[in-house]
Amino acid sequence: MNRLLITTIAGALAVQSTAFAQRIIGGNDVTPDQSIAASAVSLSTSTVKAFCSRVLIHPSAILTAAHCVKGRPVSTLAVTFGLNGTTTPLYRGAYQVYIPKQYDEYASRLPNVKNAYDIAIVIFSGSLPRGYKPALMVKDAAVLHTGDAVEVGGFGMSNSAGSAGVLRTCLTTVLNPAYSTSELQLNASSRCAPAGGDSGGPMFRVGVRNNVYLYGLTIWGWHNDDGSPLYGIHTRVATYYPWIMAVLLNPTRR
Repeated sequence: MNRLLITTIAGALAVQSTAFAQRIIGGNDVTPDQSIAASAVSLSTSTVKAFCSRVLIHPSAILTAAHCVKGRPVSTLAVTFGLNGTTTPLYRGAYQVYIPKQYDEYASRLPNVKNAYDIAIVIFSGSLPRGYKPALMVKDAAVLHTGDAVEVGGFGMSNSAGSAGVLRTCLTTVLNPAYSTSELQLNASSRCAPAGGDSGGPMFRVGVRNNVYLYGLTIWGWHNDDGSPLYGIHTRVATYYPWIMAVLLNPTRR
């Protein structure tokens, strides 16, 4: 029997014991010279640091998973800039959060639920820190195929002690690009798998001129009974591109 791992607002697991969140998932620390360092950010509050991951899509907006922000007062949220979200990062306060009306927080946590609408836009105040730039959203849903290599990134747990807050990336491959009409399925292993705090993190490739091309966002992953990673599920950005642009061009629309 396989078990579901999902990162929630507090960075805990909604389904299964916390022991599964503390498994080694691999990944390498990101250095300042890597392209993803300029686009990946984390989500914090005054009491919880780097409890979810995010990616810049606009000088004042980020994408993340809806389950990271649903039910959380906007005034408590901060976008955190820095490769280590728990030491001396820069903060920008959030002032607007947009979630698709179809998102069902309860249903999204049930096993094998597809098309969960698990995506959110957070608008933040203040200027974009120097050295940061938005990732480029991929609008074509058909560009990825089974076996294609992609990278995933996040500020989640990476070792048996459950440490989090440091941006890491790892390389994996597409298992099923058509898992649902709005989600992709990636292979997972002890060298690359989502863990607590990785929700909302980017699934990406680095392309021309070292630009980060954003394909998806981490939302949850399956583990075997022994705790070994099985696969991860990621919201496909292309599916929501029209909604994203409608919000960015006219923030009163959700």
